[in-house]
Amino acid sequence: MAGNTTFDMDDYSNSTGMTTVRASGEFAGDFTATINDIADNGTLQLGGVEAITADEDFTINVKNAGTAGQNSNVFNIETRGNLAVDAGTLTIANVETINITSEGAAAGDSIAVLTAAAMQNLTVTGSADMNIKALTSSAAMNNLNTSGMTGDFVMGAAVSNNATLFTGGSGADTFNGGSGDDVFNAAGGNNTLDGGTGDDTYNIADGGTDTILQNDGDSTAYTAETVTEAAIAVGETLTFGNGVDVVNGFTAGASGDVINAFAAGAPTTLVGSNQTGNTSATLFFASRAFVLSTGVFTIAADGSGADTLLIEGVNGANLNASDDAIVLVGVNSSDIVAANIT
Repeated sequence: MAGNTTFDMDDYSNSTGMTTVRASGEFAGDFTATINDIADNGTLQLGGVEAITADEDFTINVKNAGTAGQNSNVFNIETRGNLAVDAGTLTIANVETINITSEGAAAGDSIAVLTAAAMQNLTVTGSADMNIKALTSSAAMNNLNTSGMTGDFVMGAAVSNNATLFTGGSGADTFNGGSGDDVFNAAGGNNTLDGGTGDDTYNIADGGTDTILQNDGDSTAYTAETVTEAAIAVGETLTFGNGVDVVNGFTAGASGDVINAFAAGAPTTLVGSNQTGNTSATLFFASRAFVLSTGVFTIAADGSGADTLLIEGVNGANLNASDDAIVLVGVNSSDIVAANIT
């Protein structure tokens, strides 16, 4: 294929449109190939004779996509061959579902930038690793599924603030959420999950050693309390009426899962703590059975509850300013060690 060239598939087929375009080698320079009027559910195949590099950019315009009544268009990308496929920018307009099959080099394939403003669903399958380094202008995405992957999947920084469902495969997945209330269903790999802001749910009981990134401001401050700030006591409550980050299936212990949190090391008990001063450098824990339906966490004696709340202290006289809280469902606080909090 020549670079900086526009190819109209209607010039090569009848009005139904051509279904497959293959780029098997690199362009003679840093160029963009624009492919117009490829059929809905069409496919771009990358790789084969030569390695595909970041100099190879593609703009895809699916036939009739974006016109009245067209709101479920599909486009497919396949990486193949024994040589590396490290494509440049792929721009796909007016397509709601994109499917990527990664079957290229053993070292894995990559896409430097995937720009797909209308994309709601992204499905990635295959045995080769796939790294989508940046998803730009993809704010409509609400479903990312790699359950058909045995290779590792890595996505760049979050682009969607919709509530997004992330479903992992057997490889090691790296998922990044935005400000929506995301749900992560991790599978068997050693996964890295970042829900961003919003009230996120992590389901990680399907094997592997998972790392959850819990950055400053990633959760929601609680809405009500009965705590005594000078000395928090057993039986007092925190109510997360607007939601809170929740982890199901967390494995505590020296070789267990990890919360990459606002303060590393074993957390400090909330019971008896004085929250009237500056506690912003401290990560606290509390034990109890959390009631998800009401958001009420009633503080129990350390190690006596079914669930564990982790919450960051603040610089001030009221813990309710903390917007860094996460509940580990089914985890006894006595089982948490320093290696679980990094």
